[in-house]
Amino acid sequence: MNNIVGHNKIIESLKSIIKSDKISNAYLFCGIDGIGKFLIAKEFAKSILCLDPKDGVYCDACESCKTFSSTSDLVVLESEDGLIKVDAVRSLCREIMLKPTISDRKVFIINDADTMGDPAQNALLKSLEEPPKYATIILIASNKSMLRKTILSRCVTIDFSSLSNDELKQIANKYGIILDDAILDYCGGSIGKAIRLTQCGYFDLVEELEKAINSGSLIEMNRALVELKKYKTIKEEINDILNLLINKLSKSLTNDCNRRVKQISIIEEVNENIKRNINFEDSLDYMIVRIWEEGNRRK
Repeated sequence: MNNIVGHNKIIESLKSIIKSDKISNAYLFCGIDGIGKFLIAKEFAKSILCLDPKDGVYCDACESCKTFSSTSDLVVLESEDGLIKVDAVRSLCREIMLKPTISDRKVFIINDADTMGDPAQNALLKSLEEPPKYATIILIASNKSMLRKTILSRCVTIDFSSLSNDELKQIANKYGIILDDAILDYCGGSIGKAIRLTQCGYFDLVEELEKAINSGSLIEMNRALVELKKYKTIKEEINDILNLLINKLSKSLTNDCNRRVKQISIIEEVNENIKRNINFEDSLDYMIVRIWEEGNRRK
């Protein structure tokens, strides 16, 4: 945990829990996606399972630490197709009843816990109500309102804040990634989102779209539109691209800002239409034509 960037107060609190040996049976790590909740949960789990923690942090030398990546004392449950299914939760609950093999404790991490439906949450509830003393369950969620109050009441909730721009840059530098200011503005303090936007080529497309719009050329706009339509199958990607485009266009307001504001309004309208499953290609065709019309209306 000592090498993690950001969330200093949370990390110090978790280290204090290890040092005091007052480990609760259930925690909820809550905050937006991509800010390090899962990373810190695994580091916390490793410290919980460590046979000889030092100053609240795992020693990285004991048998538990050396076998951490494969130990049966750690169970991680991930969502499948965007959902944590009831059968997976029931299997985890059966695993909870099996005693640890190396450590004195067992840790169960449920990532994206807010994707559990009512049957899955009901299945988990009994384990939260009567957990074995050796068990610690860590729920990770971006939207805790999706979890039942009976589950929330049995967890120690730890709320994660967004990372600062300086922290985002520091983390990105570790991976040799330079974050553009527009991405920093848009990612909302999520390093996961910032890196994804940088690596997947969205930003290059956004710059191409911006240049095409600024050129006032319908041919250039249609050329950029062809590239944009390649993201047809993933609505979240289109949402990111259009929001980044809005961000960049908003920063380039000139004396002719009325035209730019109308163009941004058109993009926002189309983005909402796509979210509502209005025809994808027709919506983008409409967007480009309307932006071009606004750009040439005063000529």
